[in-house]
Amino acid sequence: MSFRNKLLRYGLVVVPVLMLPLAAQDKPLSFEMKMRAGLTTGALQKDHFDNKAMGFGVAASYPMGKTAAVTAELSFDLLPGRHRDVMPAGGTVWVNPANPVTTTGSTPYTLNPTYSYDDRKESSQGFSLRLGYTDSFPVLEGLSWQAGISLDRYAAKSEFKYTFIAVPTPPAVTQPDGTAVVPYEGGTFVAGGTKIVPGLFVGVKYAFAKDKGLEFNIRNIGAAHNHFIPFTYTGQAARLESSTSRGFVFEFALSVKI
Repeated sequence: MSFRNKLLRYGLVVVPVLMLPLAAQDKPLSFEMKMRAGLTTGALQKDHFDNKAMGFGVAASYPMGKTAAVTAELSFDLLPGRHRDVMPAGGTVWVNPANPVTTTGSTPYTLNPTYSYDDRKESSQGFSLRLGYTDSFPVLEGLSWQAGISLDRYAAKSEFKYTFIAVPTPPAVTQPDGTAVVPYEGGTFVAGGTKIVPGLFVGVKYAFAKDKGLEFNIRNIGAAHNHFIPFTYTGQAARLESSTSRGFVFEFALSVKI
């Protein structure tokens, strides 16, 4: 088990255990259920081809004074993503992996736009553990601020469906040994990946009733990302690359004390 996985697993156990003694003191813990919805920006929005984020969670709060408190929240988040066609409209096209031929040779190739496509979809979901501090604004009744850090463990699901039909000029193309060039590449597969990525958040909360509130938070989070590069685009063996995709989430949350 990696260090990051151990850190999250221990955090999910240790944080509630540490909060138990606090609940037994004169200042008991308070708990809230939260429903969230928001919009993403940055690489997260680009890689998911979508700007939606949603989730729900349970938060605990321990008073540290008249209005201040420390908070801990465990939430489940979903970034759904959308399908998109990323096939370029032009540029170099490679065919025949055994003996690569490209548009820069004596016989140019172009992708047939009727039958060629490169469809992709990436979505992420998982758990976020947030630790923060909150306090009220001195002169604004019912309004408070909050800030803190998070550990986000999101699992990525990356879907790839692609078909490339290259059209040569003239139509009949052969290699020097007389074998025909087959200008086709295609496939479909799903790639996954899970990463634990640290994050930050800051926001405000308005308590419009004794047991209800409305929050607005700005989060910086990260998630696993898979990028597929087919042979047709580079003339090299097709490969799958993995990285971390980061971005901001502008979210609203409705909180209800339980």
